[in-house]
Amino acid sequence: MEPGPQLVKIESNNTLNGSDNLNLSSTNSLNTSLTKTKCNILNISQELEEIIKAEKFNLTSEQKMELIKKEVQAREDFTLINAEQIKKFEKIGKGTFGEVFRASFGEVDVALKELDVNMVFKNILTLLQEINMSILSYHPRVPKFHGVYFNNYVCLIFDLVKGKSLRQVAEERYKDNYKLKLDVLVQLVSIINDFHNDLKIIHRDLKPENIIVNENNEVFLIDFGTSKVVSGDRTNTFDAKGTTIYMGPENFKLRHDNEDEEEGLDNKDNKDNKDNKDKDNKDNKIIDERPITISFSCDVWSLGCIISEICSGIQPWKNFNPKKKNINSIVVMGYLSNEEKFPIPESLPENLKELLSHCFKINPAERIKTSDLLQKLKEIRDGI
Repeated sequence: MEPGPQLVKIESNNTLNGSDNLNLSSTNSLNTSLTKTKCNILNISQELEEIIKAEKFNLTSEQKMELIKKEVQAREDFTLINAEQIKKFEKIGKGTFGEVFRASFGEVDVALKELDVNMVFKNILTLLQEINMSILSYHPRVPKFHGVYFNNYVCLIFDLVKGKSLRQVAEERYKDNYKLKLDVLVQLVSIINDFHNDLKIIHRDLKPENIIVNENNEVFLIDFGTSKVVSGDRTNTFDAKGTTIYMGPENFKLRHDNEDEEEGLDNKDNKDNKDNKDKDNKDNKIIDERPITISFSCDVWSLGCIISEICSGIQPWKNFNPKKKNINSIVVMGYLSNEEKFPIPESLPENLKELLSHCFKINPAERIKTSDLLQKLKEIRDGI
């Protein structure tokens, strides 16, 4: 039986028509033990794993779609939607893999993401990750994921949140109202605090574009294609994901310190060892890259960037070199790789600058926890 349309009921308190604390009673868990490849993490079929490893992407669109269908339908809790229940309306957005449209699912307004088959196939692990995380990320401030259907595109269906991005709202609605800015930021930190403490999820791509504010000033979080579930407070990954100017420096340490150095080998031995490994890698077409360790602190750095930008109107790293009109991602990666201190805007109040300094600790373990960040941010807001 095909599922009928569903609508998430949003419960809210009276603080800016939103909730300061959005605590959950249920916790999802996922086995996140260290694995050698993302293929194993997502439990894909051997057939697709071999195609990915061999980089055999010269298939027809029909062959690619069949493989995509097979992998998607193998997901736990997967829901296949009857395409006849969907009525598509105007385009409301565009991304790397396709376009987003307003649509209806029965009587419910939804967001329809139409993804290009060729782009999806080249990045199928990202698609499977987004589906997995959309299923796991159940929260009253996350648009409900209804399921998938296939036509000429891979189509994902989510509840539609009618609103604007946090950046748009800050510029248009809250431009001269510091307290209202802090109100929505408190909501955002509260949501992330729930994700870290209840769902055990690191979002990994927090930025104003992925935060939607509706007409009642309620905050919603979207886009979980890069998110990770952790069993403790950290996990390992082989890729640095996110939007550069909102990412912490640990994301750009693509290799841990060499274990041989810890054993006291001199530089020549290290160089010879590295040369041998590089040769082996080239011969076997395997990248011998140690994983980077990420934790909830990744999101704390990103939250600091967002708080700084929304309250000052200055994009992250912009005031590091004010003469540059646009922020070059390569330049920012250089700053982060060299562990440059984040440039907190001087225009911000002293108490907020002090709080942000605890978000921008180079060592992730020294950064403030989201629960403490939430409490301190409330105190600043309530003190106005």
